[in-house]
Formats: sequence, structure tokens, C-alpha cells
Amino acid sequence: MIPSNGIAQSGGIDIFASGSIRAVEEGGQVGVHSWCCTDEGLAANEISEDDPAHGVQLTYFREMLGDQLGEEFYFFTINAADFDDMYFMTQEELARFLVTE
Repeated sequence: MIPSNGIAQSGGIDIFASGSIRAVEEGGQVGVHSWCCTDEGLAANEISEDDPAHGVQLTYFREMLGDQLGEEFYFFTINAADFDDMYFMTQEELARFLVTE
């Protein structure tokens, strides 16, 4: 539960996604962004979707949100903002990816 004055962002989203019941009160914020960096110094949104560097995160979100939605959510998050920025999801986006129930 993210209360109306609460925020979950970055790696906190991994923990939030693991909940069996997830809720965000009106005013609560969920912030996502790309991760950095591969051994080559590239951020997640700079490498191809089939790069093995995505493996652990893809597996995790598939387990938490299902195969299709987990993959869609993961790629949404890394493309929403660069690693040194933050994108705050709308209620519609949260509902789309079943992050809130």
C-alpha cells in the first residue's frame, strides 16, 4: 500500500510489485526509470530487448505480473525515463500493468 502522501520508486517498485495485493491511494506516487549500467557502460534503455542483461529483471517481473504483462511492464519502466531521471506513473498506467488491484 502506497498511502496518499507516499512514494515508491526505483528499486522500491520491485518490492511493491511482489505484493499479493497492491494499492496506491490517490496522491501516492510510483516512480520508474531505467537502470544503469552494463559492463559496457550502457543503460538498460540503450541495449536491445534481447540482450541477456535484461534476464534477471525480466524473470522477476514475469513471475510477479505474469509472462506478458511482466515483460511489457519491465520494458515500459526502462523506457519511461533515463537512469538518472524518474517518471511517475499515471493511475491508468498502473491499472494497465496490473500494478494496483
